[in-house]
Amino acid sequence: MNRQYYNAQLLKKKPYRGDNNSIKFIGVESTYNLLSLSTTCNKPNGTIDGDLLIAFVHTINSTTFCTQPSEWFMFTGYDYLGHRLRVYWKPASSELTSYNFTFQESAENRITICSYRNVNITTPQLGFVIKGSSTGNGNNSVVYTRKNAMLVFSTHKNNNDIVNWIRPQGFVKVYDSDSSLSCTVSNKLLKNNNDNINIISTPSISTGSNICFSLTLNPKYP
Repeated sequence: MNRQYYNAQLLKKKPYRGDNNSIKFIGVESTYNLLSLSTTCNKPNGTIDGDLLIAFVHTINSTTFCTQPSEWFMFTGYDYLGHRLRVYWKPASSELTSYNFTFQESAENRITICSYRNVNITTPQLGFVIKGSSTGNGNNSVVYTRKNAMLVFSTHKNNNDIVNWIRPQGFVKVYDSDSSLSCTVSNKLLKNNNDNINIISTPSISTGSNICFSLTLNPKYP
C-alpha cells in the first residue's frame, strides 16, 4: 500500500482536534460518598477564569433533593428507577478550590466536575438529551450541532453493575470511575455544521439501570 495513502487514511480516523479557538477539555475531579448529607468536590486542575464548569450530581435509592453551591445553575435533572441525576454549570470566576453540594437527607452520591475552555459562557448549551435505560444500553440523539461545538456524553450507573462502557465512535473518554456509582464522561469536537449523530454507548454487560446525558456545548468562537 502506498505510504502516503496509508498515512492519509490514518489521519481520517483520528478525532477532530480543531484549532486554538476550539472548545477544549481542561480537567475533571470526582468524589464519592456513602450516605452523606453533603459532598465536597475539588475544582479541576488547570481551570482559569472564563472556563465553563459542569457538575454531575448522581444519587441512588433516595428521594433527596440536592442544593448546589451559589452561582451554579441547573442544566437539567432526571429520575429513573432509583437513580437521580442533576446537571449544573457555572462560569469560572475567581474560583474556590472546591465546591460543597448538600442534600436534604443522607444519600449515596457521586459528584463529578468537568472544566471546558472556549465555551460561550453566556449561552453555554445548544441542546441536551437525558434518558434512562433498564437494559444497560445508552442511546441519546443530539438535539443540535454545529462546527466547533463539542458533544459531552456521560453515563451514570449503579455501583452493583460496574461495567466497562464502549464509548460512541469518535468520542474521547476523559473520565471513567471504577468504583461505586460509576460515571463516565466522553467528548467529541464537531468538524462540520449539522452533523447527524446518534450517540450509542454499550456496556460490557447489559444489566442494571442507568441514566445517560448528552450535551452540545456552544463554542465561544463559531
